[in-house]
Amino acid sequence: ELDLAGYRVYRSTSSGSGYQLLTADPIAGSSYIDPVGAAGTYYYVVTAVDSSSNESAYSNEDSATLVDDPPAAPSGLVAAAGDGQVDLTWTANSEGDLAGYWVYRSTSETGTFPRLNTSLIGTAIYSDTTAVNGTTYWYYVTAEDLGANESLPSTKVSATPVDQVPTA
Repeated sequence: ELDLAGYRVYRSTSSGSGYQLLTADPIAGSSYIDPVGAAGTYYYVVTAVDSSSNESAYSNEDSATLVDDPPAAPSGLVAAAGDGQVDLTWTANSEGDLAGYWVYRSTSETGTFPRLNTSLIGTAIYSDTTAVNGTTYWYYVTAEDLGANESLPSTKVSATPVDQVPTA
C-alpha cells in the first residue's frame, strides 16, 4: 500500500530534459501555480513521493506558454501650449512591469509620427521644447514594459505654441 506524502513539481525550458525541482517539500494537493513570471514555453513533470521519501518516475510531460501582453495604451493625454514648447501630461499606467513611455509628434493628425524621446520616460509628463511657435503639433504616447512590448497609441491631442508677450 502506498503511503502518499504528496507530489513534487519540476519545470524545464526544454522538452524532455533539464527539469528543475520547484517544490522541495511535497505538495498535498493536485494543483500548483508556478510564479515563473517570464514569457516563454515551459515543460512540466510531476512525481509522487511516499512518507519514506521514495519518489516515483516522472509523469508524462505537459507544457504551458506564458505570453507577455503589452501594457495598456496610456489614457488622459493632455497638451498645454506654451512659448516655444508643449507640455504633455497623461494618466500613469499601473502595470507592474512598466519600463516607461514613448512620445510621438507630427504636424498633421494623419501624418507620420516620429518618436520624440531617445530613451524611455519614467514619468507621465513630457515637455516638447523643440516646438516652434505658430505651428500646430499632434501628439500621442505609448507605454512599454520590461519585455520591450509597446502598447497601442493613446488618443491624439494637438497644441499650437505661441509667443507670449511679457506683461509690463
